[in-house]
Amino acid sequence: MKRDMDLIRKILIRIEKYPHFPEVSAGKPEIPMEFDEYSQEEVYYNLNLLSQAGLVNSDHGNTYSYRFVHGLTWQGHEFLDLMKKDTLWKKAKDAMKETGGMAFQVLMRILIETATRAAMGQLQ
Repeated sequence: MKRDMDLIRKILIRIEKYPHFPEVSAGKPEIPMEFDEYSQEEVYYNLNLLSQAGLVNSDHGNTYSYRFVHGLTWQGHEFLDLMKKDTLWKKAKDAMKETGGMAFQVLMRILIETATRAAMGQLQ
């Protein structure tokens, strides 16, 4: 299975928008994580990657068949702030096409540089 940065972006946006985090109960995720264009396995796999990367707070069992998401970490908020705006996200994705992939560290640098240029243009 592949890491999908578009799905990761959607997951982070969903987590940030969720108004509250109810108690964990009966093995159900606290935040609904269904996306029409993705299978549940793809969603769980990418949630697992987000947890491994330290971008979300979560508890999980010994498989990725379920996740309990409690919110974003500080680093998760930082990453989402960089990728939330559609125009910046599109520019970063276009730049990443040149490398043939979406290496996380490279993506972060592109997002930071793109956001910085956008902010500097607004300050002038």
